[in-house]
Amino acid sequence: MNENNWLYIEPFVYICVNTQKALLYNTLNGKLIECLRGTKTYLLIKQLNDDKNLLVIKLPSNYQKNKEISGFVKNIREFYCGDVLTLPENATKPFQLKPIFNIQHDLKIMKESESVSVGTKIMQKLTSITIQINSICDLTCCDCCNYNRQFLFCTKKTSEELHLKLIKKILDNLGGSYIKAINVIGGNVFKYSKFDEFINILKVSNIVASFFIHYQNIIKCDKFINSLSNNEFSVNILVNFPIDIDKLKSAKHLLENNNINIKYIFIVESEKNCIFVENLINEMKIENNFTLLPFYNEKNLSFFCDNIFPERNDILDAKPEISNIYARQVINSNYYGKLMIMSSGDVFANLNEKKLGNINSGTLHEFAYKEMKSGNSWRKTRKNVKPCNQCIYKYLCPSISNYEYAIGKFNLCNII
Repeated sequence: MNENNWLYIEPFVYICVNTQKALLYNTLNGKLIECLRGTKTYLLIKQLNDDKNLLVIKLPSNYQKNKEISGFVKNIREFYCGDVLTLPENATKPFQLKPIFNIQHDLKIMKESESVSVGTKIMQKLTSITIQINSICDLTCCDCCNYNRQFLFCTKKTSEELHLKLIKKILDNLGGSYIKAINVIGGNVFKYSKFDEFINILKVSNIVASFFIHYQNIIKCDKFINSLSNNEFSVNILVNFPIDIDKLKSAKHLLENNNINIKYIFIVESEKNCIFVENLINEMKIENNFTLLPFYNEKNLSFFCDNIFPERNDILDAKPEISNIYARQVINSNYYGKLMIMSSGDVFANLNEKKLGNINSGTLHEFAYKEMKSGNSWRKTRKNVKPCNQCIYKYLCPSISNYEYAIGKFNLCNII
C-alpha cells in the first residue's frame, strides 16, 4: 500500500523566511533551526510558511536517504518543533491553523469605508490614556523636563494648563472603552490651579488615577498629599540623578504615612547609576515596587550598547509567545491602544509623531479611529523601518520604542 509522509510544524513554532535566510523558532523552549538560501532546508521551510500549505507539506517518499532533509527532520523532532505523519496515499492531508490577530479583520473593514462610525468596537481598542494636566515645573535641577520624548513625564517649562472642562470631556469620552484608570502627568501636578476639583471629578467618575510626580515636588506640596489618600490613586515617584537622599526619604515617609500606593522610577544613565540605585533600594528597604529606566543623554551610547542593546541569544532566550510574535507583525505593542493628551489639548499616539488633533475639536473615538487607520504609531512595526525590515529576527524583537527615536536608529541591537 502506497503511503505519504507529511511533515507538520506545531502551531507554537514561528516561521520566518526572507531573501537570505529561513528559520523555525520554538517559542516554548527557545530552540532555533536556521538555514541559508539555496539549501533544501530553506525550500522546505519556505513551503511550510506558505499559507496554502497550513504548516504541512509532503516529503519525498525516500526523504530518509537525503542527508540534508533527514537531518532537518531529525532536528525538528529533537527540538519538538513538529514531526512526520505517515498516512495512506488516499488519506486526507492533515493541516494546522496559523494564529490570526483580530486587528487584521478590523483593518480590512476600515480600509473599505471612510466612515469614522465604522467599527463600533473602536473605543475598546484603547488600553491607556495619559493626561498632562499642566506643564509648570519649578525645579531648576529637574533634568527630567527633557525626558518627555523618551518617558513622557513632563515637558518644557511653560505655564500651560489643560482646562478642567476638557478633562471632563476626556473622561466622558471614555464611555464605551474598557479603561478604568488613567495616567496623570505634569511638570508639577500639584501646581495645577484646580487640583482639588480635578481630584473630585476623578472620584465622581470612578476613575483610578496613577500620578507621576518628581520626588522633590512631593515634599514641597505635602498639603495636597492627603487628597490622594485613597486606594483609587497611586503615585509613581520619579527619581533622577543626582539624588538628594534625604529629600527622597522624606517623600517616601510622607506618602507611606498617608497610605498611598507607591512605585519608584529611577532614571539611570550609566552603570554607576545602576549600582548606586541597587544600594539605595536596599538602604531604603524598597522591595519590588521599583523600576529602572535607562535614559539616553546623547553621551552614553556605550552604556546602551553594553547593557540595553540585545544580542542574538538575548532575543532567542526571551521566548516570546507565538501570539505576541504574530501581533508584532501587525501592531506596535509599545504604542497600540495608547493616547496622550497634552496640556495644550493636543492629542498624540506617540510624541515622536505628528499630533492627531486637539481635544477641543475632536473626540477620543475620532482620534483612535484616525490612528488605527493611519498606523503611524499603533501599527509602526519593524517591517516599516530600515534596516530591521531585512532582518530575520525582526518579529522576535520587541516593538519599536521611544528609545529608537531618541537615539536616531531603529536597529538597537548588536545583530545588524
